[in-house]
Amino acid sequence: MHIIMRSLYICMKFLIDIVGEAYYKIFGCHLFVGSLARLYDNLDENEKKILQEDKFLMENTSLIFKELSKTKMSLFGHIVTFQYLIRCIKNRAKFEDYYKNNRHLIDKVELVKPVFIFTQPRTGSSFLHCLLANDKSWFAPQTWMQMTLSISPSNPFSKFDLNELKKCEKEHHTFRSLNFWNDIKMTHDLDVTDPEDIYFELSCYGFFIQFYSMEGMEEFRHAMDSITTKQWIDIYKKMKRNFKCYMLNYKERRLLAMNHMCLGNLDAICQVFPDSKIITLYRDPIMAINSLLSLVSIMSRIYFPYWRCEFSAMKQPVVDLNVNAIVNYFEIRCRIEESEKKTLESSSRFIDICFNDFVRNPLEQVKKMYSLLEMELNDDTESILSEYIHQQVSHGKLDHKYKISPIDKDYYYTILQEYIHNFNIEMEKE
Repeated sequence: MHIIMRSLYICMKFLIDIVGEAYYKIFGCHLFVGSLARLYDNLDENEKKILQEDKFLMENTSLIFKELSKTKMSLFGHIVTFQYLIRCIKNRAKFEDYYKNNRHLIDKVELVKPVFIFTQPRTGSSFLHCLLANDKSWFAPQTWMQMTLSISPSNPFSKFDLNELKKCEKEHHTFRSLNFWNDIKMTHDLDVTDPEDIYFELSCYGFFIQFYSMEGMEEFRHAMDSITTKQWIDIYKKMKRNFKCYMLNYKERRLLAMNHMCLGNLDAICQVFPDSKIITLYRDPIMAINSLLSLVSIMSRIYFPYWRCEFSAMKQPVVDLNVNAIVNYFEIRCRIEESEKKTLESSSRFIDICFNDFVRNPLEQVKKMYSLLEMELNDDTESILSEYIHQQVSHGKLDHKYKISPIDKDYYYTILQEYIHNFNIEMEKE
C-alpha cells in the first residue's frame, strides 16, 4: 500500500477520534457505542437466529456491549469494534448456511493425523507455520480464508476466491496502516496468503480475545477465564467443520493449524482430534511475554487515540493470561502423557522444539519434526524450505517499552520453574 494512502488512513482515524473526544468533553457521553439492539438492526433474520441459538456467542457478545462504555476506547475504536462483531456473525451465518447445504460432502472429508502448533506466542511459531506451509503436503488455512470463513476454496483458486483474497488484502493493509505499518512489519509481518492462528474462527464462535485485556472489560475477562473444557470441546467440534470445509478440494493434504496456548485448550484439542500431533516451541517464557506485550500494544492502537496510550492498564491481564496458560498446558500435558502411555506404542503425540535451536538451524529442526511425524522431506521440498529460510530478514531485537519488571520476573520464574526445568528451556539475556 502506498505511503500516501497509509498516511490518509492515519489522518482519518486521528480526525474521527478528535471529534469523539470533543463530543465526550462537551456532552459527557460517547458519540457512538455499539449495542445489541443496534447489532440486530444490521442483521437479517437468519443471522439473528444464529446469534440467538448459540448461547456462548450470545452471552459474550452481550457482555462486550454491556462493558464497552466503561472502556477508554476512542470513537474510531467503537466503530471498528461494532463493525467487527457484525462481520463475525455474518461470516458465521454464511458458513452455517453453506455447511447445511453441503454437509453431505464436507462431512466425508477426513482429517487424518492433523498437526497443531500449540505453543506460547512469540516463540517462532508464525515463522514455523509459514515455513511448513511452503510444503504442499500440508494444508495450512491462509489468513484470508479464516477472515471470511471461506466456503471451500477451489484448487487452484477460482476467480471468486481471488476476489475474496483481494478484499481481505485491502482490509489487512488498512489495519496495518492504522497500527503503523513499520511497527507491524517489525513484529508480525504476515500477509493474507500466510497461515495464521485460528483466532479468526474463534471470534465467530464467541471467543473475542482482542477485548480481553481492556480496562473496563473485567466481567468479560472473567467469562473468558471461566470457559470450561466442555465448552472448548463444543467450540473445536464446530471448528472441525471449518477445517473440513477448507479442505474439501484439498483432501490429499494434511491439516496444519496453529492455536496459541492462551487462545485454546489442549485437553479439548486432543479429545476432538484424537489422532492429532502437537508441536510446541519452548522459549524463555518471560522473554516471550515481553515480546508479546510489544505486539499487543502495537495492535491495540486501532482502538484508542494515538495521543493517549492506554496499554499500561492492559499489561497485567496479558501477563496473567499467558502465565496461567503455560501452567495449564503443563498440567494437562502431563496428565495426557500419563494416560496415553498405555494406549500409544512408540510414537508420542507431542513434538518439542527448542526455540534457540530453531533460530540457529531451522531446517535441522524441521527434519526432526518430519521424522517424528513420519513424513517424507524430499530434495525438492527441502530446497523450497531452504530458499524460504534464506529469504527471511532478521529484524533484530526490539526495545520493549512494556515488559515484566525484575521483581515480577523472579516471581513468575518461580511459578514456571517446573515447566522450565522439565523442557530444559534456555534463559535469554535482555
